[in-house]
Parts: sequence; structure tokens; C-alpha cells
Amino acid sequence: MDVLDRFKANVKKSRENGCISLLDGVPHETKLKPCEVIIKKAMNGLLHANVDANKTFSYGPEQGDAEFRHEVAKFLSQQYDSTVNSENLILTAGATHGVHLLTSVLFGRGTHCFIENPTYFAMQRALKDDLHMNVIPVKTDSHGIDVEDLDRLLTEQKPQDIPNDMIYWACVYTVPVYNNPRGLSYSPETCKALIKCARKHKVLIICDDVYNLLCYDSKHPPQRLFSYDNPTDSDYYGNVVSNGSFTKILMPGIRVGWIEAPPIIVNRLVHSSLTFSGGSFNHFGGQIVTEILKLDLLAPHLEFLKENYAKNMKIIIDTLNTVPHLKFIKPGGGFFIWVEIPNDNVDALEFLTQAVDNRTVSFIPGQCTSPTGEFSNCVRLSVAKEPDYRVKEGIETFVDQYKRLMDKEQS
Repeated sequence: MDVLDRFKANVKKSRENGCISLLDGVPHETKLKPCEVIIKKAMNGLLHANVDANKTFSYGPEQGDAEFRHEVAKFLSQQYDSTVNSENLILTAGATHGVHLLTSVLFGRGTHCFIENPTYFAMQRALKDDLHMNVIPVKTDSHGIDVEDLDRLLTEQKPQDIPNDMIYWACVYTVPVYNNPRGLSYSPETCKALIKCARKHKVLIICDDVYNLLCYDSKHPPQRLFSYDNPTDSDYYGNVVSNGSFTKILMPGIRVGWIEAPPIIVNRLVHSSLTFSGGSFNHFGGQIVTEILKLDLLAPHLEFLKENYAKNMKIIIDTLNTVPHLKFIKPGGGFFIWVEIPNDNVDALEFLTQAVDNRTVSFIPGQCTSPTGEFSNCVRLSVAKEPDYRVKEGIETFVDQYKRLMDKEQS
């Protein structure tokens, strides 16, 4: 049984045993309950007496309904404190679909995909096993992806002859803001260097920007990587896409997202056979989101989520601060905290197995997030799944079991 299979077995058992989840990046029921009122109000607005049946219930425009894109662009511009152009937006059925759409339309089997090490544990397998890409890990540091290592790998792997009809010969999958699993955000210097590197090597950077708006330490999140790729630059080509979703800021079940992309990619996606077949993806879901935005229902809900997640984040950080020698970076937002245990002999997967067997707490072992199986002395903790009192109990239990583990290692 490999690492991921062992991890999946532990996840299943943790749910059967009723463990407190510091593992899942999904909202607790208390975060979802307000969506009942939001959806009812949106549906009342959408299904009014003079509803346009063709506009509402038929296939939608390939790029997504113009009103949807307008409302999303307006909302994102306010939240980012940075202009988002509706012409750069494409409606998707969520962030996972966005990655699938980009990779399937723009790239073929065996295409090189460079990913952070560590990275989002499910996406590394999806890219490799489901999308059949050649996944190549890239080093990371406290500022984000190691651009020097990426530049070296791109130089080594770049083919001598790139077909003329290939917009990019490879892609880079990243989570630049409130990273999954490490919680950090790329520094401005890293962002600028990454843009320069992508232009130099003619590759596409796919940013999983699903956590950006969950900012706790400031009114606005760090600048998204897409905005560093300035169209007024003399060497501009269009090397970044921002892949966003309403699953983290509204509710997972809505399955509506967006791709923010340069014109060269918008044109390719809009004219693909996938969109020609049936128009935009999840058109009706997009109509619901449009009403939610028009009625100004999302911004207050987002503030509610941020307040709750920030409280859980503080509980975990305050507790971790009481433990000597544990290494972690306090995230400014998002769902995750990356903890490094100061003992290279610790096996985080075995630590998880013991915790689950004891019916206590669950988390993600570091080696499950690494394409190379590294970071076995690290864990990813999540603030999302449990209410605050369960988070407090869970992190205190985690610390207690960590101390027992260290005592055992030292004896």
C-alpha cells in the first residue's frame, strides 16, 4: 500500500471514528446554513414573473453570460482592490474543472507540468494519473516557488523544436496566495521573477486562486500573480491564468467558478469543441451567482466566513505558540497552517495513524503533499471543517499527542 492509499484509509477511518478534523478544507455546517437564505433570495430574484426562459434555462454563451462576467468582475475588482476586466473572464464549473479545461484544451498527454513541492495533494495525482501529464516537482522556500530551480528545470526539459500551433509547451501549477498546503503567499519579488521566467521559457502559469479572498490580516489580499503579467510590458505574451471559484467563498455545492485569462487563452477556450458542444459550463449556476452578486448577498457572507475562519486560525496559532521548537508560518488568510516537527525521524503518516486509532484528531501528513515523498516530518492543519470549540479541542489534542510522540522518540 503506497503513501496515498494509506492516507486514504486513515481518512475513511477518521470519519468512522468521529475524529476532530483538522484535515478537511471544507466548511462546517454552521458556515453553510446561511446559504439557505441566500439561495432562496437569489432564486426569487431569478425566477420572477417575467423570467426570460431562453436566457435562464437554455445553453449559455461560450464565454459565460455577459451579466455574470460583469458582476463577477465588479465584485472581484472591489475585493482585490485591483481592476478585473469582464472580457478576461470565462465561466467554469469550479476550480477543478478550470484546471481540467485549461490542460485538456491547451495541452496534450505527456506535456510537462511543473508543480510546487509540496503542493495540493489531490491535484498532483489528478495531473499525473487523470490528465496524464509529466509532473515535475519544483523546490519551494519561505517566499514561494524557487524560481531559480524552476528556471533550471525548464532549461533542461525544453524541447528544441516547439510546434507553431502550440501556444505554450508546458505549464506550471501553483497556489501563490495562501498556499495549499503551506499557507504562505508569494513575495512580490518571487512574483516578478516568476513572470520573467515564464516569458523567457514560453510556459503557462496556472494559479489556483481559490483562497485569495479569505484574507484575515488585511482588508485586501496579496496582489494576485495575474496582475503582475502586465499587458503594457514590451515583452508581454500572456503567461498567467487565475483559476477561481465560489466554492470557498460561498458554498462548495454551487460548483461555479471563473478563469481570468489573457485574450490569447480566452479565444482558444471559447472556440474549443468543448464550448461549441453546449455553450458555457454550469450556465444556470452562473445565473444564480449573478443574482447573489446583484443583490449584494455575497460580500456580507464572505465577511461572516472570514470572521469565523480567522477565529479558528487564531486558536490554532495561539496553541502552537505554546510548544517549543515547532516551526510554522502564521498565514494571513486561507485554510491551512504548515507545521514542521523538529525531528527528521518523525513519520507524520504514522503519527496520523496513531491519532486516528485513538479516535482523536486527523490532519494531512506532509509526505502526502509531496510528489517525491518528502516532508514526512511536516503536517498540514486546516481551520475550515470544525466549529471553534472543536478546533480548540482538536489542536490541544494534537499538541498533547505530539508531546507524547517526542517523549517516545527521546526515550
